[in-house]
Amino acid sequence: MHHGIKTKETMMGCVGPVVGQQLYAFSRTNVDLDQLMKNPQLFLEESFTVDARYMSALMLAGWVTSKIDKKNAAKEIPKAMPLLDTMTQRSREFVLLICTSMSKQRLVKFIKALIAHDPKYKDMLSDIALNIKQAISI
Repeated sequence: MHHGIKTKETMMGCVGPVVGQQLYAFSRTNVDLDQLMKNPQLFLEESFTVDARYMSALMLAGWVTSKIDKKNAAKEIPKAMPLLDTMTQRSREFVLLICTSMSKQRLVKFIKALIAHDPKYKDMLSDIALNIKQAISI
């Protein structure tokens, strides 16, 4: 959460009462990313809430971003792939959320790592990009 915006009242004051309440509840979602990376199937359990799924995707994006430029990225990034595969089983929108959370430079590195892990990601991301291009074409 942005520095200084931590209370429900502040959030409600910034974005309105309805959205502020939802944002506050989302910001309080607790996810143990290390545990989830060790046991990705937890992501698919019914008890794992929608908020927890989105928080997991955002946390995984942050984790990947913190590792992608390091010297040992080739060793570290593959640790995220089992969880990413599991997220994709649920919905490809989690991959999109992770991708849109990165800078262009890091995104390119991440997509290359994704495709090296499993070529299906090339087809999936290409399909999404083509659908968007068609949808916005005049």
